[in-house]
Amino acid sequence: MENTGTVFNIITAFPKLFDCFKQESLINKAINKQLIKINVIDLRDFGIGKHKQIDDTIYGGGAGMLIRPDV
Repeated sequence: MENTGTVFNIITAFPKLFDCFKQESLINKAINKQLIKINVIDLRDFGIGKHKQIDDTIYGGGAGMLIRPDV
């Protein structure tokens, strides 16, 4: 079994935001030396409906949106 060091699992609705982050000098060096591993999980892969909805209105009303618990 290969030692990959510390593994970071990032769950996000914006996975491309982390592409640049993973290519920066110190982070990229750590990934290449297998000191860290970064897994970016796209929350929309688990979304509901044709638009892959991951949020919904707040139960009971009010301003804003919340991440759906069933995603």
